[in-house]
Amino acid sequence: PMLVLDLKGGDFNSFKARPVHYADPDIVPDVTETEVKYNPIYVGDFKAYCAMFIRNGVRIKSTDIGGNAWDTDSTEIRCTCRMDCQQVDETAVKRTGIKAVE
Repeated sequence: PMLVLDLKGGDFNSFKARPVHYADPDIVPDVTETEVKYNPIYVGDFKAYCAMFIRNGVRIKSTDIGGNAWDTDSTEIRCTCRMDCQQVDETAVKRTGIKAVE
């Protein structure tokens, strides 16, 4: 009940005029501390927490042999971009939680 629907048509709700984003439970698992299960909540400035950068640039390769290219007599193209992130300020984000209801 504390979340407010974004009336501008965005993809997020807000809490005290701050955006709230949801993550898949498979990506952010529950936290268990002293046999008590918590649903994790991360609060903070994620732009200050880490910096993302491109490691090797963008690579484009094509093939007329691999994949389905041989069967369909075509050329397939793939593009790869390897990215990484580095932690900048570990105090910019705090993990807390709400006791899970079972």
